[in-house]
Amino acid sequence: MAADLVAMDFGCLPPSPLQPAARLAASLGIAELWIKRDDLIGFAGGGTKCRKLAGLADRLRTTGADTFLLSGGGMSNQVRIIAALAAVGGRACEVFIDAAADAPAARFGRFFGAQVHALPDATHWTLNSAIRARLRELAAAGKRAVVIPAASHEDLAAYAQAIGELAAQGLPASPRRTLVVTAAGSGATSAGFLLGLDRHLPQGRLLAVSADRRGSELRTIITRLLASATGLAPEGEDMQRMLARLDVDDRAIGGGYGTRTAEADAAIALAARTEGLLTEPVYTGKALAALCAMSRDGSIDRDERIVFWHTGGVPYLACALAQPLLSD
Repeated sequence: MAADLVAMDFGCLPPSPLQPAARLAASLGIAELWIKRDDLIGFAGGGTKCRKLAGLADRLRTTGADTFLLSGGGMSNQVRIIAALAAVGGRACEVFIDAAADAPAARFGRFFGAQVHALPDATHWTLNSAIRARLRELAAAGKRAVVIPAASHEDLAAYAQAIGELAAQGLPASPRRTLVVTAAGSGATSAGFLLGLDRHLPQGRLLAVSADRRGSELRTIITRLLASATGLAPEGEDMQRMLARLDVDDRAIGGGYGTRTAEADAAIALAARTEGLLTEPVYTGKALAALCAMSRDGSIDRDERIVFWHTGGVPYLACALAQPLLSD
């Protein structure tokens, strides 16, 4: 019999540390900078995606699923974490990636026991088509397979609670407004953070730095997820109040998902050499690069209290270090 998916109590993971970053702040000309260290969440290499595991494990357990199906990119944090969740729960896991079979996420998937289907030329639509076809095959074989989406409105509550966790960690009293800066891919984390700001930090704002999508597309996705989670009309007053706290920036996407940029490499090196902080080139390095650029050009208020949310992905830094960073 498969193990209970919640035998490891994901709901009892301790809060991730909140650390000051005075040397990095001085380098950027920022008055006050903190790092929210979700990279130190203690499961499968950590990351903000781990926050949704308690609710996800409970939902999957009630379905009686014996096989997980999911898709992702070549350096997907979700692929790594869900493959590990399947291993903990004794479930089968099949991953469909739009990258080569030796991509880092594919390697981590296999490391945790998942079957990887590498489709390097796939689009979003062809990946989903392949998953649906596999779902039918498994059903015909008597399996109870379930598809785990990259972004689900059901995950937003966990990300909203993350802002509650931040508020409870007791930042020193300050007249400054709080700006939370996060990397954004699927949009679910950003949507959940907006919910959390509305509930727990009413004076706070969110800067979502896109890792791969144009800003207008990311904003639309965030709005759609919020509407699904809350039942609010996209044009309604309550929705607009939340969206007023959101800034989306797409200056750091470079060539798209997973592509390295000179700016991200420089930001990664700066964080390492000022704070001993490890970031990576897919998400957090690009978010940090955008913060550096916005500090230089004055498009953010450098007198604000800035909380840089480290969403994880550090296991993929080793892949970048296999080739020298441009600042080496």
